This record gives sequence, structure tokens and C-alpha cells, in this order.
Amino acid sequence: MARKLYHAIGSPSIEAFKLILRGNLIKNCPVTIADVDIAERIYGPSISTLKGKTTRQTPKPVIADEVEIPPELLMNHHQIELCMDTMFVNGEGN
Repeated sequence: MARKLYHAIGSPSIEAFKLILRGNLIKNCPVTIADVDIAERIYGPSISTLKGKTTRQTPKPVIADEVEIPPELLMNHHQIELCMDTMFVNGEGN
């Protein structure tokens, strides 16, 4: 019930949620501060709240490492077409 109430009032910080309960701002509320502590130990931090309050991390910059093809190779092998596939598994590229 503590987690359901936490999301119903807009997912404030846990400290603010405890202050709301301690200040008796919600009339006839069956949830206690001990219930909030128990819910935090059982479920951990709320994933949806963490996702909503976390800022986006800066992505790694793209490094352009293009190499010019020597003109001798272009003249001698102009009919060859090179293709390459890249696959990423768990963030590792092969």
C-alpha cells in the first residue's frame, strides 16, 4: 500500500513522502513511515521514478577514422566492391 500511495501522490522523494506522512497531510491514511521503510527494503528504489528523474548521459563522441584509398589501388581494382557488416552484442562490436 505504501508503494501504491507513493505513486498516487506523484512520486516525491522518500524523505518528502515521509514528511507528508509524519505531518498527517493525508487524512485517514493507513500507511506509516515504517511501511515506507519496509517497502524500500523489499522493493528498493522505484524504477519508474529513477527513470523519470535521471538525466540523459552524454554519449561517446563519434570518431571518424576514414582512410583515403591510394590512387594506384583505385585504378587497378576499380571493379571490386567492398562491403562490411558490423554487429554489436551487449555493447561489444565485432
